[in-house]
Amino acid sequence: STKIAHPANISEAWSTPKTLIEDEHLQHPVIAAGPGSTLTAFWESAEAIYYSHYRKDAWTSPIRLSGGIQPSAAYDTRGDLHVAFANNFSGQYEIYVTHRTNPSWTLPLNVSSTPGRSSWPCILVAPDGKRHLVWQDDTPGYAMIYHAMELSEWQWQSAPIPNAAGRRPVATFDANGRLHLCFQTSDDALSGGDIVYTQLWNGEWSTPRQLSDGQHPAGFPRVNASNTGEVHVVWRERWVDQDRIMTALYRQDEWSAATTISPPLDRGSALSAAQARGGWVQCIWDYMETVEHAHCAEGIWDGVELVGAENYRPWSLALAVDDANQAHALWVVGREGRMQLRHCVREPLAPHQTFLPFVT
Repeated sequence: STKIAHPANISEAWSTPKTLIEDEHLQHPVIAAGPGSTLTAFWESAEAIYYSHYRKDAWTSPIRLSGGIQPSAAYDTRGDLHVAFANNFSGQYEIYVTHRTNPSWTLPLNVSSTPGRSSWPCILVAPDGKRHLVWQDDTPGYAMIYHAMELSEWQWQSAPIPNAAGRRPVATFDANGRLHLCFQTSDDALSGGDIVYTQLWNGEWSTPRQLSDGQHPAGFPRVNASNTGEVHVVWRERWVDQDRIMTALYRQDEWSAATTISPPLDRGSALSAAQARGGWVQCIWDYMETVEHAHCAEGIWDGVELVGAENYRPWSLALAVDDANQAHALWVVGREGRMQLRHCVREPLAPHQTFLPFVT
């Protein structure tokens, strides 16, 4: 692998960042990639969810979806788009889901229905087509991770995950239908806490496992399952005088020790990772006033790329990879009292190949 260092120049593999939307209340963007290189971005603004489609190298005008905050989105194999978000109804935040089968959206359905505050949903679609949802909920009196599974279009079954006290859950399915879940036990200021992993298989949750070292505050996990059966988890750690992007790899029923994949970073915000179609895992993070990128195949992380440089610090990063194996990065940056949502595209990574030595 290449020596880990901050690149001096912007990578030629990335396009020039362009502004998708300007909005003084813009935050929490996400991006979902669907069949046929379909892309849709969602974000919140002033307690409402907006979205835009990416077509022919341009974004459509923003459309208001619903009142709400903290959107999460996923496509299924049919190309239907599914969205979850938190919304305040009669003084109580609950998690709602809706989906679109062209040209209309279904009426948002309350899935959480708990007496506590529900937040930070993550929606995903299993290989069998059933929708699943995880979120943070303080019903027990502290932050707990809940899981819900779709029984029918209008009926869901939900429950807290055993021993999953934490925040900001993220999850993914592998090709066999195993659900992999990570969450943080820290607050968003990374004042303490760790990264924890558990999985759902045959209706049972595994015993939660701590992935971070317990010595440095850790948060903002991202989890991906590759088409070779590996599970990659990346997160941000706060050391005494720097941040670091860390990763752990699950392969052949064993977890690797946590390793560093970034150069030393100043204190920043979250990171984002995405699963590429060609077997690559890709990750972006903020560093000062720039966005950086790294990619991995078969557990080996390549050198860091400089995606773009701004006049203000980028934050709230999002990443997705389309069917053409192009990575699409989103981030928010403040300019002259307004927030801009920026978009940048990376050229496809070549399909990863393993070469065996020729033996005579």
